[in-house]
Amino acid sequence: MISFFPDPYPDELLYSVCARFADRVRYPGESSVVRQLFGTRNGAAVVDLPSRLGHLVATLPPGHSYTVDRLIDNHTLLPFYSPFCPPSRINQVREDMQTTNGSRIYGRLGILVSHTPLWLQFCPVCAEEEIRQFGESYWHRLHQVPGVKVCPVHTVFLAQSSVPFRHGRRCGQFICAQQGIAISSPSELDESNPSHQAFLRIAHDAAWLLDQRHLSLELENLPYCYLKLLRGCKLASSVGRIYVQPLNQAFNDFYQRDFLQQLMCELDVSSYNHWLLRLTRFCPDKVQSPLHHLLLIHFLGHTVASFVQFQKDFYASAQISTPPETTSSLASDTLETYRQQWLKLTATYPKTGLSFLRKNFGRIYIWLHKHDSQWLEAHLPQQRRHTVASPQRLARVDWSIRDSQLAAGVKELAVQMKNAPGRPIWLTKTAITRKLGQYTLIQKEIDKLPLTAQVLSEVVETQVEYAIRRLEWATECFRQEHIYPARWQLLSRASLKPHTVALPPVQQAVEVSCYAAKPDKQHCLCF
Repeated sequence: MISFFPDPYPDELLYSVCARFADRVRYPGESSVVRQLFGTRNGAAVVDLPSRLGHLVATLPPGHSYTVDRLIDNHTLLPFYSPFCPPSRINQVREDMQTTNGSRIYGRLGILVSHTPLWLQFCPVCAEEEIRQFGESYWHRLHQVPGVKVCPVHTVFLAQSSVPFRHGRRCGQFICAQQGIAISSPSELDESNPSHQAFLRIAHDAAWLLDQRHLSLELENLPYCYLKLLRGCKLASSVGRIYVQPLNQAFNDFYQRDFLQQLMCELDVSSYNHWLLRLTRFCPDKVQSPLHHLLLIHFLGHTVASFVQFQKDFYASAQISTPPETTSSLASDTLETYRQQWLKLTATYPKTGLSFLRKNFGRIYIWLHKHDSQWLEAHLPQQRRHTVASPQRLARVDWSIRDSQLAAGVKELAVQMKNAPGRPIWLTKTAITRKLGQYTLIQKEIDKLPLTAQVLSEVVETQVEYAIRRLEWATECFRQEHIYPARWQLLSRASLKPHTVALPPVQQAVEVSCYAAKPDKQHCLCF
């Protein structure tokens, strides 16, 4: 049990509270805070969805008022994901966050690493106001939400800090905002720029979602709500058939290409299975990014708040708003009527799949799914399998565009990783592509990505280059601490092994570092 713990500020990340705690206690090792607060030596300092919160609550000083649910609801990003995920899965995630199953959280929520920021973000205006009010700045939840690029309070673009959003698997370092940000002049939004306004809408809705508790968007009928709104836009037929090409065109006209590229949400218009079309299909077990839902909701003319109300009205009008009843409590004639209607449909359309029946006879399917799901599961049509892929399915990706995007991302990320604070990170192909969130793609399709391969070959470090950079870092650390280290101390802090030091370039760099660490030119304390 610890003797004190900082009180969280409004909209502060739990990561930020722990970072302020670490800044005050000044433990000698980076992993000491993780071990003290979360009861593990090998845990990582997780920004968005931390686990082991049960241990943290038990460790807090006596008399505190915090619970695991309170920390999750007020100081993590789970409320942003909850409405777009089945309640049963959210309950599992809450259990994972309380216990030690942190590795399962991202898979359950369907989180796309490409949507999360590379670095912690902050609003320069917020930071200045917090320093005046509290004497220090802190990391906001809202500023780290995937897709949020602006501060909705001050209508300025967020700035990137020098603190990585995703640390290494075993990096337990908490870095407070005071150490990780450099306040500069804010970049204001242009009210006449459609992309800027789209960024602002995303930020406002993300802030609204973070303030909700136990909000559910009724995923079972969500596609039907989208279809109804698309019909109103003349982008779907009366029976729910999507006009794919007009929808692609209208969506790309509504959002500028650069805007979608910044969010990593471009449409692959050569495919009939891109993320926008998947949102309109009934797949209750498939979870899609909340950012995808927000983009479609805004395209359809709604905010999240107004869409929630629209969905309630739609649910009521479809007469499926009452809580599910058990089969035994239903009138037998009603139950038999729906069963016979479904059997008649499967007999009338024997060669169609479930998607056709669901789109064209959704009322019957929804009723049976809610009230007689076991029977429905046993009487679903046999799924047809496509043995020959269509030309559209064979050419889904423009590899030249993807190559140029990945090459630019690799180059930018390599610079950021090299200049990141703390112990240097070895710039290897694996480290860069994993942090970029494209490890599997680049590994499997490197032959189609010549620019990316070339950039990777230019930015990756050899063993010697990495060793020399660690030496420079260790030397600078000792300089800032006003310590003149012995040779063994320098090598120990740089974590250099004897066979590495024996390499001629490294050996020469060691001598240079020792010379640079001298207190004066006459007396060398390095041996």
